[in-house]
Amino acid sequence: MNTGAFKRLGLFFLCFSLFVGALSLKEASAAGAAKNPCASREKMVELLSTRYLEKHQAMGLVSSRGVIELYVSASGSWTMLITNSSGKACILAAGKHWQTTIAAPKGDPV
Repeated sequence: MNTGAFKRLGLFFLCFSLFVGALSLKEASAAGAAKNPCASREKMVELLSTRYLEKHQAMGLVSSRGVIELYVSASGSWTMLITNSSGKACILAAGKHWQTTIAAPKGDPV
């Protein structure tokens, strides 16, 4: 596997872990879940692009429920967005100081 494939694999596992964590937080607080902003995917992507200068970095399918996407800016702000099959998108999580790491090839010393 080349370095690019390892980078994508590492990013996938990181996004998956963030998604699982976000779901756990949402289930723990029903009130918090109601506060997650939602709109059409088109409007959400425009907002992330214009207000936060975030660009699409990764995506993955969430079974048949929708698509999860990660948007990141050069300054390190990030947003995780989930979009259902009808096109409604909601922010799952957002934060600062995003860092992309490259997974070390198997067998290499850390």
